[in-house]
Parts: sequence; C-alpha cells; structure tokens
Amino acid sequence: MVRTMGEMIFLGARRLTKTLNDILEFSELESGNYELKSIEFDLLELVREICELNDDDLRKKPVTLTCSCSHSSINIKLDTFIYRRVLENIVGNSIKFTAEGNIHISVELSGNHSGYLIYIDVSDTGPGVDDMEIGLMFEETTGWQG
Repeated sequence: MVRTMGEMIFLGARRLTKTLNDILEFSELESGNYELKSIEFDLLELVREICELNDDDLRKKPVTLTCSCSHSSINIKLDTFIYRRVLENIVGNSIKFTAEGNIHISVELSGNHSGYLIYIDVSDTGPGVDDMEIGLMFEETTGWQG
C-alpha cells in the first residue's frame, strides 16, 4: 500500500514537472524567442522515455504498446524539444484514442554513406482520423481554439 502510494506520488510529480516544463517551453516558442538547439541524442532512448512516461495511462486500458527498431541505437542531431513534442503528441493521441488492442512504434534507419533516412511509424487499433478532419490537421491556427 505504501509503495503504491509512493509510486503514485512519484508519477504525479514527474507528470507535473513535465507539464510545467512544457508550458514554459511552449510560451517561449510562441513568443518567437525560441532558438533551435541542435543536440546529438539517441533517438531510441527518446522513444523509450516517451513510452515510460505513458506507462501509467497504458495500465488503465487493455492496450499493449510494443516497439521495434532496425538498429540498437540511432544517434541524430536536431532540436530535441521540438522532436520530443511531436513524438509525444503522436504517441499520446494513439494511447488516448485506442480503447483496446495494440499500439506499435517502429523505427527504421536506411541509407548509406551519402545519406540516411529515419522512418518512425506509430500504428494502432484505434478509430483513426475522420477523412473530413485530415485536411485540417496541418492548417495553421492562431490562438487557443478551446
């Protein structure tokens, strides 16, 4: 019982810290003062972190999350804040809208000495996006639409 409460407090604190950091970074991005920061990191480590952060939400549903990768690590150099947010939103929405079944994240690296491509595929057994809304997904909006 005590361990469970301690785990809940820890997960809640971690989620709150993440939310506060997101708000601060997002306000910096919206103000136009955000400067892209290219940092080298392991993409697979980032995918694992995102899966761990969503582990609590997954326990509440009959949903299984699996990952596969063509390599043991993939080091890339780009802005981790932007990349993390995009990946977190895609995986988060997949978890949010998949009531049961599975979610699979696949990371593939292909190429040669002249260039490489990284493919990230998040597939799930959720309902998907309505055809009418797909066109709206990448439209720019101004302000809060809530």
